[in-house]
Amino acid sequence: MAGASALPAQAPAFVAPLEVPVSLGGRELVVRAATVGQIARMMGAGAPLVRALLDLSPALVQRLGEEPGPGDIVELLELLSREPQRLLELVAIATGLPVGEIEALAPDAFAYLFAVVVQVNADFFSRATPAFAAAGAVLRAASTRATASPKTPGPAPSTP
Repeated sequence: MAGASALPAQAPAFVAPLEVPVSLGGRELVVRAATVGQIARMMGAGAPLVRALLDLSPALVQRLGEEPGPGDIVELLELLSREPQRLLELVAIATGLPVGEIEALAPDAFAYLFAVVVQVNADFFSRATPAFAAAGAVLRAASTRATASPKTPGPAPSTP
């Protein structure tokens, strides 16, 4: 095919995914960037949390990943109280740990692990959050239109 552009012969260069070792109660865990399957499950689990995740300040996420203070823990627990099971599922999916192990963590350990999950999967959170927010806005607008002017069906057109 003359004139058609061909793909380069060399393989594309990918950035090595971030891996962060985490020590939880004497157990070593490596939090890695999510796989495609994990991302799909995280999107399902995380949909109701998108607005809350979007509201987390970058400074808070950084403090949670370093040395969270009592106020930081309170802010994270407030987020947890909005959709507690969803947030636990999201972290469990991202880490590969059972939900029961996530539930058994102390609040400060959970806050740290959550911050690491967000840090390692920043690409997911930065891309998925606006997409979920946009989808939510479309659904809210459709719901508002549907409830604002309920229509009763008119007579069916007659056929000759």
